[in-house]
Formats: sequence, structure tokens, C-alpha cells
Amino acid sequence: MNLVGQLSAWRARRRQERLERWEQTRAKGKVRFVIRATLIWGGTMIVGISLANYFLHRGFSQILFTVIYFLVAGPIVALVSWWHNEGEYTAAKIDARMKAMPKE
Repeated sequence: MNLVGQLSAWRARRRQERLERWEQTRAKGKVRFVIRATLIWGGTMIVGISLANYFLHRGFSQILFTVIYFLVAGPIVALVSWWHNEGEYTAAKIDARMKAMPKE
């Protein structure tokens, strides 16, 4: 198998693994996903921006604004992520059904 074939097979395996993980995640529920993604993404952004402000401006200026901003933006980002992942999952399920249909 050549390099292009190996890369293509690896990408197909990664896509299948990602879809299987998404199937498990979506089974746990949308609310759980949104809360978890908000805490992980928002928390990481709050810490990162606070550290950057500390080292660049020698203080924790506007930390309250940062926290409020990411508490609002976090659920939006999480919902967009849910929507994107659901779209990929639905498309993969449709592709699988189309491939399983008998050819005429």
C-alpha cells in the first residue's frame, strides 16, 4: 500500500473513531455536553487570558469582564459545537445507509 493509501485508511479510521465517540457523548445528553464544554473551554480561556494579562500588564485587570464574557460565550460555542458534531454524525449515518442500499 502506498503512502496516499495509508493516509486515506488512517483518516477513515480516525473519522470512524470520532463518530463512535460522538455517539457515546450524544447518548449522555445535550445539556451535559453543553455544561461540560462550557466549563472546559470557558475555564481554559479565562485562565489563559488572565495569565496573559498578568504577564503582559502586570496585574489581573478586567478579570470580572473576562469571566462574564466567557460564561456567556461558552454555551454559545458549546451549542455550535454540538450542532456541528450532530451534522457530521447525521451525514455519516446517511452515507452508511446509502452504501448499504442494494445497487440496481
